[in-house]
Amino acid sequence: MKNNNQKHNPQWKMLDCDLISEEFEEHHRISVPQFPKFKKPTYNSMQITSNVQYRINVCSPAKLDDTVSISTKKSTTNVQFLIQSSRVKLAAAIIQLTITFNKLKIILIKIQETEAQIIRNLISQKAKAIYMLDIKWAANYTAFLQNQHSTIPLEISNNNLFVDGDSRNPYRQNLKQDLDFVLMNRNTWQFLVAIYGGGPEITYNDYLGINNESQVNSREGSLQNIDISTYNSQTFQKQKFILPAIGLYNENNYCFLHAALQSLLSIEQLTCWVSIEGKSKRHEDYKWILSYYEIIDQIQNCKKGQHVKIDILKKLIKNQFAPNLQHDCQEFLCYLTEQLNKELKQNKYDQAITEILFQGQMMQQIQCHKCKQTSSKFESFFELSLSMNNMKGLKQCLSQFFAQEVLDDDYMCNQCNRTTKAIKKYMIGTAPQFLIIHLKRFQEKKLHNYIEFQNNLDITEFCSVKAQYKLKSVIVHYGTQEKGHYVNFSKIQVQLKWYYFDDHRVQFAREQDVLRQQAYILFFERSDEQLL
Repeated sequence: MKNNNQKHNPQWKMLDCDLISEEFEEHHRISVPQFPKFKKPTYNSMQITSNVQYRINVCSPAKLDDTVSISTKKSTTNVQFLIQSSRVKLAAAIIQLTITFNKLKIILIKIQETEAQIIRNLISQKAKAIYMLDIKWAANYTAFLQNQHSTIPLEISNNNLFVDGDSRNPYRQNLKQDLDFVLMNRNTWQFLVAIYGGGPEITYNDYLGINNESQVNSREGSLQNIDISTYNSQTFQKQKFILPAIGLYNENNYCFLHAALQSLLSIEQLTCWVSIEGKSKRHEDYKWILSYYEIIDQIQNCKKGQHVKIDILKKLIKNQFAPNLQHDCQEFLCYLTEQLNKELKQNKYDQAITEILFQGQMMQQIQCHKCKQTSSKFESFFELSLSMNNMKGLKQCLSQFFAQEVLDDDYMCNQCNRTTKAIKKYMIGTAPQFLIIHLKRFQEKKLHNYIEFQNNLDITEFCSVKAQYKLKSVIVHYGTQEKGHYVNFSKIQVQLKWYYFDDHRVQFAREQDVLRQQAYILFFERSDEQLL
């Protein structure tokens, strides 16, 4: 750990980084025009008031022309000329200042856009994210880059990661990633420090109290031993881990499980990880990984036209999902990913593969109506559950989910210490590699309306960064809430061909047929540059 005692001078630092043109420096030297001083007329008690009217005090109520002398009229004419001249100059000065301000505003926006692009490029580099950055500073910086405010961030402060906010004290216990801090690679950290200064520099290994060598040696089979960049869909060799289109035998009411599994089996990155881990794990602590690996192993060794019978996984879930009853596919997906996460965490994996692939970060912002102070809160999510009442398209469902909400007079602001109204809104801070969207069809009764969706989905307007996706898999429920059946449509080939899975039955599907389905769960894969 080391402190960086650079003084905060963001303008000078950013000029050093060539992020601002010379025009920026010129416009900072704004010359304020010198306005002429008014001369007070000497005759009687003539005074100039703020609304530029004249009050003339005379001894008798005679006519004004009989009272005011010729010299006074000349003085009045001179004052009127000075006032008119000053008004013209003031108007010209205001126009010039407005032009200058607008130019500075444009330059600032260009700075934000340029810096945001640099940050994206730095974050996307294939380097381990090991440097810790306080989440509050990161949230404020993200808002600045997204032009949500024009206040240049203050110097970096990681003091909140220490007991009592003092870097001379020990680290706070049980710090959580994406709640207390974010991780970044060395180049990103050094870039931010070069611009904004501050510190101290903290690595994740420093916080854990271990060194790199002992960490790798003490975590056999962890993600440290696998190049995490292989999970990036832009560089991943998908053809090595593509599974053939094989059906799953249904002996009871397991269509909910089969439909969910076919979506997961279509994700080559997940197949890659489980294949590597499953071959080396023969232990009771890895029963969920081994149950998933059993399915992959059977599919890889299954002949065309045959189907696979699932045994181990069905035994693991029988207490939670009784085989003689109908169950919700979305509920099973959440349960399976939760069990995998628990198993991986208790065995000291750095990060579960399900978190790498499916976990995103949601940012909640609440702005006080009185003082305009904005507080931010971050939380992780694995899926977006969207209301579909009176909705026609997926984008409309998303817009409703991310719409601003006005809180009544029950919000306590920590800044102005009063109860007042506030505006609450959500934004995706970190977009997941695979976005899972759950449409709430099952309420008091099942909703059968069609929600329009496309092969491409751009959610950048709801995110702090660019986020574009392509449709990967669709789960559909036929029937009623009391009695129904789940099927699956998934892309599982390099050629991006669609397949239709109905338990053990498998056949080709056309994309236009997929897009006409009454979708229940949608899987989208990130198609823009990943920020891992």
